[in-house]
Amino acid sequence: MATASARHIVSRPSPRAGPPGLGALLSGVAPVSAVARNPNALDLFITGNDGRVYASAWEAGCDWSGIERGWSAIGGLFPPGSPVSAVARHPERLDLFVTGANGRVYTSSWEGSPRARLWGGWTSIGGRFPAGAPIGAVARAAGRMDLFATGSDGLVYTSAWSADSPWSDAETSWTAIGGFFSAGAPVTAVAPTPHRIELYITGQDGRVFTSSWQEGSRWSGRKDDWSAVGGGFFAGSPVSVVVRPTGRADLFVSGFDGTFHGLGNGEWQRVRESVPWRAPLSAVAQPASEFELFVSGNDGVVFSQWRRGRRL
Repeated sequence: MATASARHIVSRPSPRAGPPGLGALLSGVAPVSAVARNPNALDLFITGNDGRVYASAWEAGCDWSGIERGWSAIGGLFPPGSPVSAVARHPERLDLFVTGANGRVYTSSWEGSPRARLWGGWTSIGGRFPAGAPIGAVARAAGRMDLFATGSDGLVYTSAWSADSPWSDAETSWTAIGGFFSAGAPVTAVAPTPHRIELYITGQDGRVFTSSWQEGSRWSGRKDDWSAVGGGFFAGSPVSVVVRPTGRADLFVSGFDGTFHGLGNGEWQRVRESVPWRAPLSAVAQPASEFELFVSGNDGVVFSQWRRGRRL
């Protein structure tokens, strides 16, 4: 059986100096991006009403930094509420990706000790996508990152970075790998192993579709033959995916009835109630069979739900 705790409030409005809590920063129900640098460190990112990206961090033995001091602004100028994609290539490195109002993808990075929270400037790495389009990012090794986004033509595009080949020729490095989705639909990427990538996206018929790549082969959905894994959701609903240490992938999507639904044992089931309509969810794996879910509410407060067990 799984156990869950949904009373952990990650951030609440604060009268202290600095950012006054997310209540004054969010544009509606903005997507929260969560990343685990190691089993004892989590980082959250979100774009505020002012177009800047904000961060909150947690480390073992400490509370969330966004509770007492407010969420830290780390720059940028993007459409309010734009999804922020975050990856951790190793415990002391974070890379962020956001699509600007001009349709180009921008990146910023942090590297150093936990106390040295200094972020680099935002650099364009090309692309031509709908303003604020979500970016699916995955680091399948310390020296390799892959990005994915859905274009205005409904095709999914990808761009890659490696230690031996940085973001070069960014204007032409985005390659189409198939698809038949809504313009700018969120595509989620996970890497169960360093040699495999899986993509998940909600189609126009409300079903979740997947495509995969294995080293030495081409994308399975390159000819628009993405595989359906069921579901009945809003077209283009964000799919959050967490891969546990065992290699199992759990999928989470917001439903029509103000609940989240998860796919973990071949069937979709309700995992949380009373969430904002179409609210995006972010999920991260923890040690063993644990994982944690994050969602922002209509009041700008970010909540989390911690779950333990082999079942959803």
